[in-house]
Amino acid sequence: MRAFFGEEEDGEEAEVQEEIAKYRPGADKSVLRKLLSPALTQAFFMTLVGEWGDRSQLATLGLAAAQGPLGVMAGGVLGQGIAMGVAALFGRGLSQRVSERQMGLLGGALLLFFGAQAGREAYALLPGPGRGR
Repeated sequence: MRAFFGEEEDGEEAEVQEEIAKYRPGADKSVLRKLLSPALTQAFFMTLVGEWGDRSQLATLGLAAAQGPLGVMAGGVLGQGIAMGVAALFGRGLSQRVSERQMGLLGGALLLFFGAQAGREAYALLPGPGRGR
């Protein structure tokens, strides 16, 4: 303002202008850049694309239909968080002890186990003598 009237700006005026500039949209993107680091964005999209439409998502869809979405969603987020946490923290050491094939077999066995359990529960719900309701 003082510059408009030909007066020199004092130090306090400059500090105020600097403080105002901090709050202008797009002024400081360092926090956003820190939050959206390349590792974070790559892990997010890798997980999203990798999980979309795979066996575990299809199994989760069936479980949510049978049990209700909130508990399944909470369990899925917790399970995925633990699995990703273990992979991120212990991945290098675990990969030296357990092969990718062994992990695939374990995952397949767990999927078959939970599928059989869901099938047994569905069978119990069928009407008929000696079954469910």
